Amino acid sequence: MGSGERRWSTAVAVVVAVAVVAWLVAEPGAPVPDEGTAAGPETPSPTPNVARSRRPPSARPRPPAGPLPRADGRVGVVRGRVVGPDGEPVSGGTLSARCLDDDGEVHPIPGGNAVVGDDGAFELLGCDGTVCIDMHHAEYVRAEPWETRPSPRPVTLRARPFARLSGRVEDEDGAPVPGARVVALPGAGTDPHAVPPFTAVRTSTDADGAFSFARVERPPCDACDAQQGRCEEGADDALRTWSEVRLTAWSEDRPPAERTVDPEGGDAPVVLRLPRPLAPIEGRVTGRLPPGSYVLARSEARPYEVHRADVGPDGRFAVIGLGDGPYTLRLLAGRRELARRRGVTAGERLDWSVGGSENDEPPSGNPSK
Repeated sequence: MGSGERRWSTAVAVVVAVAVVAWLVAEPGAPVPDEGTAAGPETPSPTPNVARSRRPPSARPRPPAGPLPRADGRVGVVRGRVVGPDGEPVSGGTLSARCLDDDGEVHPIPGGNAVVGDDGAFELLGCDGTVCIDMHHAEYVRAEPWETRPSPRPVTLRARPFARLSGRVEDEDGAPVPGARVVALPGAGTDPHAVPPFTAVRTSTDADGAFSFARVERPPCDACDAQQGRCEEGADDALRTWSEVRLTAWSEDRPPAERTVDPEGGDAPVVLRLPRPLAPIEGRVTGRLPPGSYVLARSEARPYEVHRADVGPDGRFAVIGLGDGPYTLRLLAGRRELARRRGVTAGERLDWSVGGSENDEPPSGNPSK
């Protein structure tokens, strides 16, 4: 046999030997990659003779209640419109949502808030339970429980106006007083921890002298309220409101009139009749007075009562519409106070002298009859 043949025979023997060794050390049952695919990392097979742990469906952990996933990656939403008793859109106000999950827990829904649009439309996030929607509005309250679940179909939520305490402001002759200011104050003996029975405590009269206050009302109980025990009479979170209300009205040219009423009283309008004003407080300001200066007179017995008088080019002013008791007068230029005088009553005259520089001492007022 020639040298070439011997080299070829030796190479074949080496290849065969390597193949035999590889076959002997290979793990039995090792997976073989499919033909035409890349051999990736080996996936371990289950341990023989060891059963997998399987929980019954009732024992499997429940996903936490919250926004409801959807196949498109968004979350379940509740959308629709808020309407009034006649189907008219209710605009303004805000909505907030709570979730009653399948375990009986109630919690706020993250992102479950919405502002109601001009056409009453809204859209907010839902949850994988019962969605209870609350309304926060100055004039409307839920007409019924608002309970729903996320759905592609829009819902219609019905609201109704708050009940109102209404009234009228007149002068001593019975004529309406437009633009009069009306405030609601707690009556004598009212619980100091109680809250006003109205959604607002200040308003003004219209062209007919009419005014009204929207009464605070508890909305109808829903499933979330019932689960939290808020539907029983005398629930701990029930609001305590003023037992009686002192309504006070006045205008720029007339002093106040007051009347104490029962906030839960009947539907008859409350009439407030303003008395004739007392003599004005007149005065004159001398010195270098900034343009646009004015005088504010605030009653010391009735801090809500304020009257304004502009200072004329000649420095003169007259505060009208005053009632009994002392007033504190302030001379102002914009928001800057130039002078102040306390204890001034109707019919007095007040002369002020304003200095010529910012470093002058505060000017004094000298009232006289």
